[in-house]
Amino acid sequence: MRFFYKYIEAEKATRIRLQILLDSSPLACGLIDESYKLIEANSETLNLFEVTNKAEFMKNYLDFLPPLQPDGHSSRERIKEYAYLALETGSFHFEWTFITANGTEVPCEVSFKRVEVEDKVMLISYSRDMRKEKELSDFAFTDELTKLSTRRQFITKAEEVFAESIENKREFSIIYFDVDDFKKVNDTYGHSIGDEVLIYVAARAKNTLKRDTMIARYGGEEFIVMLPNTSLKNAEKTAWRIRHSIIESPFVVGNLLLDIAVSFGVATSTPETNEIYHVIDLADKALYYAKNIGKNTVVPITQVPPENMLVSQTKTTSLSPNLDE
Repeated sequence: MRFFYKYIEAEKATRIRLQILLDSSPLACGLIDESYKLIEANSETLNLFEVTNKAEFMKNYLDFLPPLQPDGHSSRERIKEYAYLALETGSFHFEWTFITANGTEVPCEVSFKRVEVEDKVMLISYSRDMRKEKELSDFAFTDELTKLSTRRQFITKAEEVFAESIENKREFSIIYFDVDDFKKVNDTYGHSIGDEVLIYVAARAKNTLKRDTMIARYGGEEFIVMLPNTSLKNAEKTAWRIRHSIIESPFVVGNLLLDIAVSFGVATSTPETNEIYHVIDLADKALYYAKNIGKNTVVPITQVPPENMLVSQTKTTSLSPNLDE
């Protein structure tokens, strides 16, 4: 009998140490046996699934799986398959979607790791809530004022798409534009009105473009559009449409009415183009030329005289890949 009590005490101590280990994890963490029964879970798990009754949750945790995962596979069948792989190989990492007690879908990164507890083979599961990661990502890649992509996000995506375009020998175009005399707007009416102008221009431009077209606030009053698989001629037509959308009616805020003008430069990759910054630089030169000939117009790079190709050198220094902006 004494040995029996010692066994019970040892088992209890093991359980306590296990619970301490699980609760020390910043991730939702649980222990699953070979029959796929959840036998322990930490407080982060209860928070993730928005439950308070731990015993009830552990008994019915499979109910927190949606019938199907985003890829169309049965959740219950797939989770058992992943558990089996982890038991066989030692660990398995995958993306997964749970549902909370309130019916909210929760995208997670999940890791299964094989362990031995009380001489039994089990799995510890770690689940990372990716909603917080997405919020941080959206904050880093979305311009707070205009809600367009940031310069950092634009360059990251443009480099990837540009490389694919070069590999597949497809044209890749850039539209680069800014608000004419924007400094005068700020100096005359104040920065709050200047911000409203930028919001207006961004919204008009975005609504003119196809839904999946990437547009970003590139810096200050400058905006940039990426058009893969698009010829210079078609990119120029798109720029004219954006311009028309912005200037077709006066900008009104309160009792103030302003005529907003915008200038555009358009450029396309050539067989000699080997990096995205070359195309952006050409579009910038075209924009600079548009400013020189009177503003409020669209200029494709083919219309820029050779002697003007170096004029924008001071301006293009801002095109260096300073992704912190």
